[in-house]
Amino acid sequence: MLFALMAEASEISNVDLKERYGFALTGKERRTLNDLKLVESSKRGNPYYHQLTDAGWARCREELTAPCPPRAGTAGGALYALFAGLHRYIERSELSLSDVFRPAGEAPSPVTPRREEPSAPADLEGTIRSAYRRLAKRPGGWVSLVDLRPQLGGAARADVDAALIRLGGVPGVTLVPEDNQKTLTEDDREAALHVGGRDHHYLSIEDA
Repeated sequence: MLFALMAEASEISNVDLKERYGFALTGKERRTLNDLKLVESSKRGNPYYHQLTDAGWARCREELTAPCPPRAGTAGGALYALFAGLHRYIERSELSLSDVFRPAGEAPSPVTPRREEPSAPADLEGTIRSAYRRLAKRPGGWVSLVDLRPQLGGAARADVDAALIRLGGVPGVTLVPEDNQKTLTEDDREAALHVGGRDHHYLSIEDA
């Protein structure tokens, strides 16, 4: 279910899930994924609509390197072979899953591997991690982007956003929106990272 939502890369209804993939996300399975904060679901009219959270994207990224489960069968074994190949491509190209999977009809934006971007500081992701460690009260704690951005030595906004998006595809790194949008200040909104059709306001790095 997570990989179907990843492939869609956008909100999808149970009706469309059933039509395209032969299943719907309902009942206990939906509640479990919602409770684990891997999938965000909302009901508009009769059908439920679902999309991956940032934690859901990270969970899919983790599974790319998982060993093939016992008794997976031919189809399961082939699927995990594809996962391994996809992981090698992403690592070699220094991309995130959101660079690879985009909503249908969305024009792909050109993606250049980090090593071919001399304008972006090579150690910007390291700078972000260092700034996070200074600001976080504990590893995995939430740090607001409005507090983080001034700690990055004046790096260009586009470079910082690109580095944050890359970090968001790394296991243990999570970017999330503010749940209560009414509490956001203009500075919060300005500092937000816009990715996947949503504004994200907080960063967590578990192994910082």
